[in-house]
Amino acid sequence: MGKIGANAFNGCINLKDIRIKTTKLTKKKVGKNAFKNIHKKATAKVSAKKQKAYKTILKAKGMKGKNQKVKKL
Repeated sequence: MGKIGANAFNGCINLKDIRIKTTKLTKKKVGKNAFKNIHKKATAKVSAKKQKAYKTILKAKGMKGKNQKVKKL
């Protein structure tokens, strides 16, 4: 599939564990506010090969909290 909607997880304050298994995400395929207002200690687990790129994408799309992390899957 490889797309995450504009407001997919916006406001899901109980969302702590996110697993992204696709390796085909780009900034255009992730919605503007997809990860805005999620749990303060949320962790996104992504492919080891794409960790650095996805970290940049997810922060741009709302995962901006200092305790929110992007880790290897």
